[in-house]
Amino acid sequence: MSLEESGRQIQPTGEAGASWPRRCATHCNRDAGWATALVQGLLSVGLLLAAAGAWCATPPSPVIDEGVRAAVRQGSARVIVELRIPGGVKPEGDLASPAAVAAQRRAISDAQASVVARLAGTRFSQLRQYRSVPFLALEVGPDALTALERMGDVVSRVLEDRMVLPRAGTGTPSERPLGAP
Repeated sequence: MSLEESGRQIQPTGEAGASWPRRCATHCNRDAGWATALVQGLLSVGLLLAAAGAWCATPPSPVIDEGVRAAVRQGSARVIVELRIPGGVKPEGDLASPAAVAAQRRAISDAQASVVARLAGTRFSQLRQYRSVPFLALEVGPDALTALERMGDVVSRVLEDRMVLPRAGTGTPSERPLGAP
């Protein structure tokens, strides 16, 4: 590249006498193609990250007790549904105020209502709704169990509701049958 000076004006010229504005336009167009490719690449990476974030945000499927599956194959099963509460649940005695207790109970009630509403049209009956713990007692048929399996956003586990008796020699005196040592 050479510069020619005529008086006080400096006028750049390039190869084969190309003027400065023409050479700049050529370089800018070449750089614009590269910049466009860079922007397209960054957008592609952004879309991939957004898709990965959406995939990671998908809640896990609830854990279904094998006893529940076996009972449902026979017709229906009594189950305890453990609810997934945003932020988790703390013992009420550990909460800072009565307002925090009320807010936690409201979150539990909302999750219970969501499960019951989403089970509409399936074979189920609600046996018990708890006020202060994130559980729901239901009797479910096969279609209701299938619906519960799709509620990973609000259901963490589905357990068989069965009576478990204490083993001999365990438990506190109040848990032992009358007259037992």
